[in-house]
Parts: sequence; structure tokens; C-alpha cells
Amino acid sequence: MQQYVREEMRLLFQVLSGLFLVFGFSYFLRATNDQFPWLALIGSTVGLTIIVFVLSGKMYRAFLISLLVFSVIMSVIFNWYSIFNVH
Repeated sequence: MQQYVREEMRLLFQVLSGLFLVFGFSYFLRATNDQFPWLALIGSTVGLTIIVFVLSGKMYRAFLISLLVFSVIMSVIFNWYSIFNVH
């Protein structure tokens, strides 16, 4: 039972660390630019995902998937009015 709890906590920590990393970086990009650079956010997370995958393999799979998913979600959230521009 202890091993199961440890594995679940590790997965939860990986997903939350991916969320906070992407949210912090997207908030920084939003604060420093007039128009949100969605390509910079997605490109940097894809680059970080490739680097971590090459160095660690499948060990941090939840972290890598959460990085990619949350970068797409944050790009849509911060570009909501640009994507769905209704006059």
C-alpha cells in the first residue's frame, strides 16, 4: 500500500509541476508582451519536452504530457479574444 501511495503522489506532483511551470511562464509572457506570443509558449514547452524526454526517457511521462497539454490550454485561454473575435 505504501508503494501505491508513493507512486500516486509522484504522478500528482508531476502533473501539478507541469501546470505551475506552464502557467507561470505564460503569465510572464502575458505580462511582458502586448499580444500573447502563443508560438513562443508552445515552442518552448515542446523544446523542454524533447530535452527532458531525451535525458530521462519515459520516467517523467506524466510531466511531459502535462507540459504539452497545459501549454495548448493556456494558449487558448490567453488568446480567447483573438481566436473568437466577435464584434
